[in-house]
Amino acid sequence: MNIKIIHTPLWYGCDNPGTHLAPREFSRQNLPALAEKHGHSVKQISIIPTLPKPEDKFVQPTMKYLHEVTDCCKQLADAVDAGHRIHCFPLLIGGDHALGIGSIAGTARTIPAKDLSVIWIDAHTDINTDETSESHNIHGMPLAACLGLGDKRLFETMASPVPFLLPENLFYIGSRSIDPGEEEILKKYNIRAIRMEEIRQKGIEACCQELLDAVRAMGVKTVWVTLHVGIGTFRPVKVENIEEHHMHFEEYSVSDETAAKINETKAEGGRVICVGTTSLRTIESAAAFDEKAGRDLVKPQSSSTGIFIYPGYEFKVTDGLITNFHLPKSTLMMLVSALYDREEILKAYRTAVNERYRFFSYGDAMMII
Repeated sequence: MNIKIIHTPLWYGCDNPGTHLAPREFSRQNLPALAEKHGHSVKQISIIPTLPKPEDKFVQPTMKYLHEVTDCCKQLADAVDAGHRIHCFPLLIGGDHALGIGSIAGTARTIPAKDLSVIWIDAHTDINTDETSESHNIHGMPLAACLGLGDKRLFETMASPVPFLLPENLFYIGSRSIDPGEEEILKKYNIRAIRMEEIRQKGIEACCQELLDAVRAMGVKTVWVTLHVGIGTFRPVKVENIEEHHMHFEEYSVSDETAAKINETKAEGGRVICVGTTSLRTIESAAAFDEKAGRDLVKPQSSSTGIFIYPGYEFKVTDGLITNFHLPKSTLMMLVSALYDREEILKAYRTAVNERYRFFSYGDAMMII
């Protein structure tokens, strides 16, 4: 995948200096080298400049730093649009939620609102308007602006078709702090928000099923595989040389329909995201190089596998993974480290420990893309 990195050091939207430091910190990690290591290529790097801090942030009484935020978001929209036009994935690095206006506006120039969907994963819904916001921070208004709500200066200055996004194509996950004015907007436009309290009451399975239905409606294909998990998956690695670790064999099956959809997706240039390490191990076990096709294909079959994936493994089909946080010295931890840089995975785990994330099968999850 070709990538265009867009650094945007903005903090005016949230009125909190510090959020603008994200681009600097990510730059220190040498993202181009990391991308190349995982088979991707950074084709461009852009830095969006921000205007100097004005003497009065309340030139517009109901929106702080209006001119500075919209100027930055317009530049960002142009940069995102330019990235799409050279067939690059625009990767935005920034900390101010107001940037959502520019990133979605830029994407809307290529993808019409009826085909563009957004899943917003955050404690806040960020759908205030200038009339409902008590803080007057544009940081809390990006989704309203994308829907064409509130002060027109937040979206008409983006030079993109308005609205950038339709209410039926906006989904929230994990919301837990919603302002009264935002509640009214969600209700008025029938926008689906899966809240933390709902996840606790209904269970994650029911909420995920609803989300899957919404994802399918967007055109995303979903398929199922079966792996009968054995004790080997959970046995800790006790040998010094990991190549000496013995995996127990587990039965699996991949249907004709599943194999066909996966192969079709890869042929069309799509990406295969596995939900769970079991799904990943199954399709990697069922994949093999096909001389006629000239690439790896998933073969429909019922068989058994003792596959052990650790750093150095070359993935045949998998492009990304949604998984839990796993135990140290486990085969699953090694699998995750094979899909992404081990040191970066360890950094993520340190954050998970510090923030008291829940580990193991029914805990919190991470997405590696």
